[in-house]
Amino acid sequence: MESLMRSVFNKSKETYGSRRMVKELESKGHQVGRYRVRRLMRKLKLRAKTPRRYKVTTDSNHSFCVAPNLVDRQFKAEAPNKVWTADITYLWTMEGWSYLAVVLDLYSRQVVGWAVDKHMRVELVLDALKMAYWRRKPSPGLIHHSDRGIQYACERYQKQLVSCRPPTGEAAKRETLEYITFYNAYRLHSTLGYLSPMEFERTNLLKAA
Repeated sequence: MESLMRSVFNKSKETYGSRRMVKELESKGHQVGRYRVRRLMRKLKLRAKTPRRYKVTTDSNHSFCVAPNLVDRQFKAEAPNKVWTADITYLWTMEGWSYLAVVLDLYSRQVVGWAVDKHMRVELVLDALKMAYWRRKPSPGLIHHSDRGIQYACERYQKQLVSCRPPTGEAAKRETLEYITFYNAYRLHSTLGYLSPMEFERTNLLKAA
């Protein structure tokens, strides 16, 4: 059991707490209580990583028009490519800050587009959006939700949206790709009934077929 827990924890990129650990163990045929898992994780010194540094990535002080909030905190979608959300987060490296822009499909919480660079200019979010578009080719009617930061509100990003609707910095990119691969294919989500985004899509689209 202890070796399996270490394996699960390492595979999660050291992000799983006791609740997800229980669900992962159950999926592998082990019936174990959360209190025992919590105790074993303390014994094995398996602590989920938490961000230690903070950096503001949203600059809402700009003169660009702000689109109405169509999502209105209803972060669910009935099918893929109906509602996407976009955001920027940050990665600390020995060379300083790197920034990660992601586009998330709210149906399954799958990352459908992403980009990493050492800046937060509009090119960063444009690259993530372009990846999402070319991977998914969404039909007209897609809702795209983001914060009100200047990168998303600026004219270049808005034009791109219109066209879509018809260690070191390099090490950070590699680690981000590895994490997004894990996130999409393996990470268990409580909002998805403790399925991974890809498993949720696969299961539910098969049911609908």
